[in-house]
Amino acid sequence: MKITNKNILLISPNSWGGYFVSKHHYALELAKENQVFFLNSANYDSTVSSMRIRPIDGQENLFVIDYNNSFRGLRYYPSFIQNKLYKSTAKKIIKALPKIDIVWSFELHRFPNLDVFEAPLTIFHPVDRYPTPFFSKLMRSSDIAFATDQSIFQAKEYNTPHYVINHGLSDVFLTSSKTVDIPNKASKRTKAALVGNPQQKYLSQKTLWETINKHPEVDFYFIGQIDENQIREKEKRFFYKKIRAAKNVLDLGKKDFKDLKDYLALMDILLICYDLENNDEAPPNPHKLLEYLSSGKAIVSNFFPFFKQHEDLLFMADSLKDYPTLFGDVLKNLREVNNEENQLKRKLFAQGFTYQKQLVKIEHLLDKHRLR
Repeated sequence: MKITNKNILLISPNSWGGYFVSKHHYALELAKENQVFFLNSANYDSTVSSMRIRPIDGQENLFVIDYNNSFRGLRYYPSFIQNKLYKSTAKKIIKALPKIDIVWSFELHRFPNLDVFEAPLTIFHPVDRYPTPFFSKLMRSSDIAFATDQSIFQAKEYNTPHYVINHGLSDVFLTSSKTVDIPNKASKRTKAALVGNPQQKYLSQKTLWETINKHPEVDFYFIGQIDENQIREKEKRFFYKKIRAAKNVLDLGKKDFKDLKDYLALMDILLICYDLENNDEAPPNPHKLLEYLSSGKAIVSNFFPFFKQHEDLLFMADSLKDYPTLFGDVLKNLREVNNEENQLKRKLFAQGFTYQKQLVKIEHLLDKHRLR
């Protein structure tokens, strides 16, 4: 049974705008047949009215809720104060909206008790792995939960039915690529790219630099905003100075997600280099992997348990110390790695996870547990 004609409150830790991730894409998909209210993260600007509901230009049935929170860092307050304030905020939100049928929360810190929204159906959908004292409470107060990797459920037992649902692929990655210009576009040199915020603390700068430094014959493109003024750690500032000075590193800056496929199409190898071994917050199953796979191009990454059964689709280093060598091996066999058959295999895999298809899987699980 499809989710249709519902009023859905979607709680997101990522505000509307900028680079779209899973929360935004689920909102867009759900808004095709429902009315969706996308709750932004709280702001602390006293010049903004306490609450504002605004439509999104060009997106029918989709509204964004902006609201103020006068208590910054509320999650660090005693639990009885948190509960009181979150309940008060929830009541203000409910009062401003039509009757909510579904609360769909991707949030790990705000509104730890989803019962405060008094909705017939509550869904908890963590897609990242961040330390939070509220996880068990969120699980207890939801009717069903979904995560993008089994490790997100913290190896605990819950009475709430819970399932692993992989990330989705936006429809934009199914469309043909447009022509875009990049430095050294006409060069026959191999092109490798790292997509995303290069200032993420779980990125292994040491491994990445070693790989770049060992392969001066490869052009490495960074697609994501690098702002050295926001980098406090001395070691990280040194890393960015090194890569900016490297002749084979090219910074393309931040790109809209709708244009990302155009840049991926120009690359030969796509990179993910996270330090899962020493950082609990590193994504155990990054959203960008499906976007990478949709391009068909070779992928060199650190190890992700979710993809262990799909090792024919990407090249994963067992440990970070093996990463530069693995990159070199892929480079030597690039013609075969990126042949037509292998590229098609990656594309078809990614196309099996469109947001429409992921939503159908979720609908089947709701039916299984008679949740509507």
